[in-house]
Amino acid sequence: MRRDARRLWPAVAAGAFFVNATTPGVNVLTAAAIALGNTLEAVVGATLVRRRSFRPQLDETRHVLRFARLG
Repeated sequence: MRRDARRLWPAVAAGAFFVNATTPGVNVLTAAAIALGNTLEAVVGATLVRRRSFRPQLDETRHVLRFARLG
């Protein structure tokens, strides 16, 4: 997810809901709960990356290791 995920959360929520709601055997309430979890995951992840001043290029080994440790 991009660093500005907090701004894109409606698209994440809508996409997750649509995909889960059209899955056979998944009711609307379950699809909404899954979409909420997916959206929170993206927003919290982007917030943590932003707070840690993460370099998205991953051009150094230490940046890759820092990103893996953050996850």
